[in-house]
Amino acid sequence: MRMAETSSAGLRVRVDEMVDSPQFRVRADGIAVQELGDEVVVLDLRTSSYVLLNVTGAALWPALTEPSTIEQLARVLTSRFDVDDERAAKAAAAFVEQLVGLGLIEQIGDRAARSPSA
Repeated sequence: MRMAETSSAGLRVRVDEMVDSPQFRVRADGIAVQELGDEVVVLDLRTSSYVLLNVTGAALWPALTEPSTIEQLARVLTSRFDVDDERAAKAAAAFVEQLVGLGLIEQIGDRAARSPSA
């Protein structure tokens, strides 16, 4: 089984397995989106800041309008670009990490979030 990981967030992703994988989606409010050719501009209305997504990010953004796992996002990349599973998983995890850090997407379906607090 292949494993991909990102160093800064410590996300470990099993490319071949989706059991209990965290899901991510676009934040429910305060986001405006505009397509510009192959790119997408995402405006955070809370902070009045914007992010320009390149062609790779623009390919992933629509998948994040519904809950998506890193594995699902990696499959988007392998279906659209000439990239292997491991590299796609690393790219998807890095993209998610950046957007979570900016507050544009949120993690849902996380095991820790479903566990009762002590």
